[in-house]
Amino acid sequence: MRVSEAGAVSGIDVTEHAETAYELLMVGGSFHPGDPHRAAAAVLVTEDAREGVMAAVESAARTGHFGDGKIWTIGVRVAVRVRTGERGAAAIA
Repeated sequence: MRVSEAGAVSGIDVTEHAETAYELLMVGGSFHPGDPHRAAAAVLVTEDAREGVMAAVESAARTGHFGDGKIWTIGVRVAVRVRTGERGAAAIA
């Protein structure tokens, strides 16, 4: 499933992160943080769409290697679309 098919996703904010080149040695191999392109994505969805969106992101991001990332949720008490004054779920859609 694609993230856009998971439910009420009207946009995703992506922030790229610059990495310094170094090698982290671990049991079973090494990890080069500078090799993969690193980014953080923020998605604001309704509570009803949360699990579907999380499953879609998890599926799309999983490579089975170190650096696949993490997913976490943060509750939003009030969402307001400044341009129109819409609040709640209407501001998210």
